[in-house]
Parts: sequence; C-alpha cells; structure tokens
Amino acid sequence: MKLSANLPLTIKVLTGQGAIDDVTLAFSNDQNFWCELYGRDLYPDQEDIIIDWLQHYANKTPISAALLRLNFTPIPPFTANALTAVGKVPFGSTQTYSDIAQTVGSPKAMRAIGCACHHNPFPVIIPCHRIVNKQGIGGFAYPLEIKQLLLDFEN
Repeated sequence: MKLSANLPLTIKVLTGQGAIDDVTLAFSNDQNFWCELYGRDLYPDQEDIIIDWLQHYANKTPISAALLRLNFTPIPPFTANALTAVGKVPFGSTQTYSDIAQTVGSPKAMRAIGCACHHNPFPVIIPCHRIVNKQGIGGFAYPLEIKQLLLDFEN
C-alpha cells in the first residue's frame, strides 16, 4: 500500500497472535513511502490502526504508538525499558544515548542503550533513529542513510 509521503522507504510489518512482531525497513525503488503487512491472527481493527498510524507518520502528523499492539514478550526487561523510553522521544526531536541511559536510571549504560536500539524490532514505531551520539548521528540497525533519511524527513 502506498502512503502519501515523498519518502523513498518501504516498511514491512509482520504480525502474529494479534500484535506486531517485527518491522523492517528498506529503500524503495521510487520516491514513495510503501507499507506491506504480513502475518496472521491480526485483530480485525489492528490492520486499519497500523495503516492509519503509518499514514499519520507519512503526513508528519504523528499519533501515539500506544494504539498499536507491539509484542514485547521476547524482549529482555532492560531492552524493553530502553525502548519504552525511546518511544517517548517526540517526532522531529533527537536525544542522545546518554539521555536515554539517564531516563532509564542507568546513567553509564550508553552502550547498552545503543545495543537496545540496534535490536529494536519496531523501527519507526519505536523511533531509535532519533537517538544520536554526542558527536553526530550514531549507529543504526539499518544503513545510516536510512537513519539520516528519517531524521531529515521529520525536520
């Protein structure tokens, strides 16, 4: 499904047992933002909610990700706490790994925050692309060009 944005990105959403299990990102072959939904056992309203959430993101009018059912079951507690903190970073803003470490009560755990972001199964929904280091863009689980693309799109 094509979403209305000038953003050359494809987001693939994998669902199972009524929740989002995984999200992957890739450059699209054109200047359009694409969404592909895969999976099973999606609650009847959830597909519409996912598409609505992504459309709001594409229109730069984000709505709360709390509407989305995310499967945190296989995620270790520290990582889940870190990702919850990352999820609160507003659209168009950035924070440092150090900021998130402070937020979760582990001020020296910047590398652990980076690791949590790298293993984020819900990119864009939990916006690890908004977490940067003090010297620049920092790392990302996908090509850094995608991180920069998302940051530029949001600003």
